[in-house]
Amino acid sequence: MERRRTVIMAALGIAGGVVLLLCGLWAAAMGLLASLNNELWRADMREASLWSLVALAMIVAAILWIKRSIRRLRYDNRSPQS
Repeated sequence: MERRRTVIMAALGIAGGVVLLLCGLWAAAMGLLASLNNELWRADMREASLWSLVALAMIVAAILWIKRSIRRLRYDNRSPQS
C-alpha cells in the first residue's frame, strides 16, 4: 500500500510540475508581449519585468518539482519489494 501511495504522489507531482511549467511559459509570453509594447496592449517595462520574473520563478519551481518526483520514483523502484 505504501508503494502505491508513493507512485501516486510522484505521478501527481509530475503532473503538477507540468502544469506549473505551462503556466510559467504563459507568464513568459505575457512578459514578452508587455516588453514589445505594441498597439494591442499598453504596458511599461516594470510590468514586463514582473511577468518575466514570475515566469522564471515558476519554471525553476516546476523543474525542481519534476526532478524530485522522478527521483522519488527511482528510489522507490530500487527498494526491495516485500
